[in-house]
Amino acid sequence: LTVLLHPDEKLGNIITQLKEKEEQLDRIQEEMSKFLAHCARGQLNEVTAGNLSAILQITNELESIGDGCYNLVLLAKRRWDKKREFHPQADAEIRKFSAQVETFLNFIHERINSQITPDELKKAYEFETEINASRRTMRKLSVRRIKEGGEVNSEILYIDVLRVFENIGDYTLN
Repeated sequence: LTVLLHPDEKLGNIITQLKEKEEQLDRIQEEMSKFLAHCARGQLNEVTAGNLSAILQITNELESIGDGCYNLVLLAKRRWDKKREFHPQADAEIRKFSAQVETFLNFIHERINSQITPDELKKAYEFETEINASRRTMRKLSVRRIKEGGEVNSEILYIDVLRVFENIGDYTLN
């Protein structure tokens, strides 16, 4: 979020660190997938096979969350490179939206090593539904700003940012 909302600052070190973390996450996901595939070659009962499948999906979704975070960095870089200014309201909207997604991520993080209850699953769906609704609302605000003469390329970039945050919410639910 820091990189995205401070297009006027040179944040190359942070971007480099985030790229390294994204590459590390890719390597971890690849190694986990190889390991799980190796385990699956053995004689497994249905429960164990199901658990391996679930772990593989979680690994893939976590890697996708990492990709989404790095995509936000790339959008921030585009904002910096193209000197795009968001509408003053847009930065506040992004802060609020990112906090919403972060709350959902934290909710899932606290439960990742345990069996989720039906009530917790319902809450997770509510989080994701709220994230989708927020994205739709903010997208409409952006379209209105364009209609009122707002900077089209900045608003398109803003909509891309919203899309990536919403995708992170989807991966989190999965």
